[in-house]
Amino acid sequence: MSKILEKIQNNAFLGMAQKVVGTMDPIYVLLSIILICASLFSGGNPWSNQTMSLIVIGALPIFCSICVFVISLSVGKMKAGDDISSQSLSIALATLCATSPLLLSSTHAPYALLPAFLCALLIKFVFLLSRDIKLKGTKIPGAVLSTLSGLIPLVFLALFSVSMFSLVARYAQQIVSLTHQLFSIIGSYPVMLLSVLCICLIWTSGYHGANIVNRVMRVFWVPMTLINIVSFTSTGKPVYIGTEGLITTFVWIGGSGGTLGLSIMLKLFTKSDYMQSIANESLVPGLFNINEPVIFGVPIVENKRYYIPFFLAPILMVTLSYFAIQLGYVRFPAYTITWIMPGPLAALFGTFFDWSAMLLAFVNIFVSGLVYLPFILKHDKELRTNNRVLN
Repeated sequence: MSKILEKIQNNAFLGMAQKVVGTMDPIYVLLSIILICASLFSGGNPWSNQTMSLIVIGALPIFCSICVFVISLSVGKMKAGDDISSQSLSIALATLCATSPLLLSSTHAPYALLPAFLCALLIKFVFLLSRDIKLKGTKIPGAVLSTLSGLIPLVFLALFSVSMFSLVARYAQQIVSLTHQLFSIIGSYPVMLLSVLCICLIWTSGYHGANIVNRVMRVFWVPMTLINIVSFTSTGKPVYIGTEGLITTFVWIGGSGGTLGLSIMLKLFTKSDYMQSIANESLVPGLFNINEPVIFGVPIVENKRYYIPFFLAPILMVTLSYFAIQLGYVRFPAYTITWIMPGPLAALFGTFFDWSAMLLAFVNIFVSGLVYLPFILKHDKELRTNNRVLN
């Protein structure tokens, strides 16, 4: 198990994918702040303002084009940490050209992000192959040969990007349809539940579960969130429920495993000095979804007595949240500003001030606490018994 996790954690391709998606975060945060400000001036629903809807719909192709440019620029770097070069810039421009048939449509633009990532990889592959082609000649000056050889990759990029443009333009609807089907599977309840369980399973082995799983899933979750934003402008409902917003807002309250409820129960119901010290150290960080003090303090890592609640609490939380949103009792979180925002506030802001979403966040904290309670009480009793025996 540990060898598999180390390979995933150290995989160069997945690492690049994570960095590529991470470069979009500042743009994503900016869009979130704009939506929050808009919701303050529109009674909690920015889409009720026709002007705001038109602005978002009109700006989305530009926003997605910037994202595609940033994605392909990151892919185009020859090595991690490289500065922007003519090579990476050429790859970025070629990717923009190839995916422009999707980017020019406000409804199709968010569907261009995943194809753009794949397209950028192909274009980089073509560039690397063509870069090794060198012209030779005895009668032609070396400076001319060098210049012409330098143009070969650019010619290949131009030809390849034009070919990709033609294919994307011809099969745009099919590309959108296939991407939508893939996103529908990723956003389904079983996959959402599987993602949560994988994160918890990896944590129990001592590795950062969220970081490893997010390496794969954020490639899908970010464009899915943008598509949801487009859907809100017309229907007021999300296309995909199972995205990063659901997990960060309603499930990982306190951190992976939904451990804020655990920290609260430790503070309220335990009596041993050890458990109280863990509660004091973990409660405030837990409010900001940082749970290493409780994960390694109780501990939960490699501690079989806590495996049941560590898995059960998130299962209940994701189930309650998913179906509450699907049945229309709670508005879906269209965006997430930052993972360190306290759960109830993230639910309130992310759903354009839907108070029922904040209530659901508190319900999930309570459910999590109830699941953990019998296990911490038993553990606390054992600690106090051992202390009495030692004394």
